[in-house]
Amino acid sequence: MNARRRTLESPLLGADLDKMWPLIPHGQSDTACLDNALELLIAGDTRSPTR
Repeated sequence: MNARRRTLESPLLGADLDKMWPLIPHGQSDTACLDNALELLIAGDTRSPTR
């Protein structure tokens, strides 16, 4: 996630996207990391345009 941090953008979240970091804090379980990543995708409305 950190490697792609600077390439992420969201018209919905705008500058507030930076407030979500660190997205995956050190020491979290794999399940918690996945949950955080999915939450970012949902918050940024990055779903397929075939809605």
